[in-house]
Amino acid sequence: MVRRVRRLQPGDGRRRRPRPVPDVRASARAGSGSPGPRERALRAVWDRPLDGCSATATIEPLVARFLETGDLTAQQRLELVLEAAQLGVWEADLRTGELRISERLAAMYGLPASATNPPRDVWRDRIHPEDRDRVEEAFRATLGGGRDYAAEYRAFDHEGRTRWLASRATIVRDAAGRPLRAIGVVSDITERRRAEESHAHAAAIVDSSDDAIIGKTLTGIITSWNKGAERIFGYSAEEMVGQPIVHIVPPDRPDDVPTILATIGRGERVDHYETDRIRKDGERIHVSLT
Repeated sequence: MVRRVRRLQPGDGRRRRPRPVPDVRASARAGSGSPGPRERALRAVWDRPLDGCSATATIEPLVARFLETGDLTAQQRLELVLEAAQLGVWEADLRTGELRISERLAAMYGLPASATNPPRDVWRDRIHPEDRDRVEEAFRATLGGGRDYAAEYRAFDHEGRTRWLASRATIVRDAAGRPLRAIGVVSDITERRRAEESHAHAAAIVDSSDDAIIGKTLTGIITSWNKGAERIFGYSAEEMVGQPIVHIVPPDRPDDVPTILATIGRGERVDHYETDRIRKDGERIHVSLT
């Protein structure tokens, strides 16, 4: 629940209704259980939602579902899991430079389905120019540092549109630690990135507002406190988040918060509710709540 508070000055009339601020959230939840080798190989790509906003990604049920099909080979089962998860697969021979990709990954990069052995330059050209050096540097660092590879970057699909992709890979090394092969998966995270950008834009709007925009639970506990609230009430976000909203309510207004919370609890809107509040320095100010 988010409330907008505007400090009223003497002579202020009814203010125009403020524009709503979008509230976009993205979340993910990891699965449970004891993973086997194939589950461990795949789980790394599921630490974020594939479809952007409010997705829950759990790999274990998918794996269990297909492994129960006894008449499939291990390769067929793995292919079914990857298809269900909408993951592209790639494998690079680090000694010869040969690159092999799945048909789904070819489609992600805007390549024909038959282009499963693309030259390295073709693959590189599908990555957004601003991201190419960063992606290659991340891969070089992985080869030298012994850690698994992970990168998020933009690529072009067959229509020339920009898509966000997340690539993760494991490096196979010989007994001396020299890299032999890289095996990885790629997921399309375009919707998740768009949700993050939308959320960041909304947060910027909230923080730049001159009004106090305060988020709180239906029990009256403050969950967010923007710059406008800091200016109007004199408290920082660190001081107020987690505190009850009655902290800034005058003692002679005991019904304010219960009345407002009851109205919101009924699904009704609070419009220009004029009342008083108390600043950190003790000053009593007149405000309009929406």
